[in-house]
Amino acid sequence: MRLINRWPEATDFELPKNTVQEMMNLITEPFDSEHEAKALWRQLGTALIVIDPDDTTEVLEAFSDRLVEQIRFALQYPETDDALANDYQLILSISIIVGAELIPPF
Repeated sequence: MRLINRWPEATDFELPKNTVQEMMNLITEPFDSEHEAKALWRQLGTALIVIDPDDTTEVLEAFSDRLVEQIRFALQYPETDDALANDYQLILSISIIVGAELIPPF
């Protein structure tokens, strides 16, 4: 499992090229340019969490409780769930952190 808390680069992933390209297309799709997308990611503090097929519960335990809660929230309440090439998926979840409490948006 990897946590990427900046704009991702293709080299951040150990995935097939076509899967990475599809993912990059999806995360830039709502914007007029990649520059605009990067600016919003910086402004909002967006993170990309990559969960590998062989990741276990023990891997999750190495991360903070807050991050684990965000992952569980994303898996239970995705805003979108897009299929990618080679049986991968991109799940979007929006959450708001207030103090130490994770609050799902309404």
